[in-house]
Amino acid sequence: MTTTRSDQLVAECPEIRADQPVRACMDPLDEPRHVAQRREHAQRREDRDLAALESPRRAAVYRRILVNLSDLTDAEHRLLCLLSTRWGSRLENCFPSQKKIRQRSGWRRTKLKRVLAALERKGFIARIPLTSAEDGRFAEVEAGGRFISATGIQFLLPPGIVGRAWVGPRTWTNRLYAGRQRRAQ
Repeated sequence: MTTTRSDQLVAECPEIRADQPVRACMDPLDEPRHVAQRREHAQRREDRDLAALESPRRAAVYRRILVNLSDLTDAEHRLLCLLSTRWGSRLENCFPSQKKIRQRSGWRRTKLKRVLAALERKGFIARIPLTSAEDGRFAEVEAGGRFISATGIQFLLPPGIVGRAWVGPRTWTNRLYAGRQRRAQ
């Protein structure tokens, strides 16, 4: 009686039953090649995305990452895309007023506040009050004027989406300043 290769594998590996199709016996600590390839591919994609988020085309990469997420509701995704295309095209200098956002989105104030709070809670944005501590000392502030928007939006990605957490740039150079109007005498 001749023994086949499958009979030899069944004899060598007790976890293989005779009624199952025989595959090569593997050490339980070794991972299959396809699993290792997927893991390496995911790691390369995360490294590529992190490098691209530091480049000038970071807004396009940010929106591409958002499209592939299932963590966001439709309204949250819509608001992030609106903010990153309309006001923060390079993911910096984003400080629209809630009135402007409501005009663009067509939402009521309560819905906008809920969506902004949800995005902040999930770690996709940070709302930063733009005070003199954030800006430094401006001559305009000392002259008695005011800034149009008092809150800046910083874009973020929570940990697990591109490996580690990503924090967008914190640049507020394009703020609009409204000087005090002089009354006609």
